[in-house]
Amino acid sequence: MAILMKFAIRTLWIWALLLPLEIFSQGRTGLSEQELKAAALNQMVHFARWPSDAFADPTSPLIIGIYGEDPFGSLMDDLVEGEAASGHPIKVVRCFTPEAAAACHAVYVRGSDRRAADRLVHVLSGKSVLTVCDDESITAAGAIVGLTVRNNRIHILVNLDAARRAKVTLSSKLLRLAEIVKE
Repeated sequence: MAILMKFAIRTLWIWALLLPLEIFSQGRTGLSEQELKAAALNQMVHFARWPSDAFADPTSPLIIGIYGEDPFGSLMDDLVEGEAASGHPIKVVRCFTPEAAAACHAVYVRGSDRRAADRLVHVLSGKSVLTVCDDESITAAGAIVGLTVRNNRIHILVNLDAARRAKVTLSSKLLRLAEIVKE
């Protein structure tokens, strides 16, 4: 059953960009907004490339950090179990300080604590960390990717200036699905 759920989440996250959230929340797929965002976060690491010096060695794990309040519970751990991106096994950690988040390759932060999110984005600015948030204004303020809900649809927002500063390259496949945000 866990394998089926993992497959469903990985496959359907793109549909969340196209179909209204109410379809998902009415139980037709059984996936909540947070499950879809977790799947999108998991997929983001497959659409990003880091500079070679971002990893200690070719077999080092790619670390996804969840900063502050964790909206996903064990879902992210379950999604990345046995997964690899660009040859690096994926590992999920919880971070409670910006300094701990700086040791990650990708970090998700909720926008509900705006001060903490702004501080995190400021501390990580220029570091090779893919910052992902759920607030459009935080994306415009320096996070690289935003996963937001507008008109009952999940949208991917990308701040290309922040990606350039972080030296994180985003796939053209992701950019075709995204809305570009200016700072």
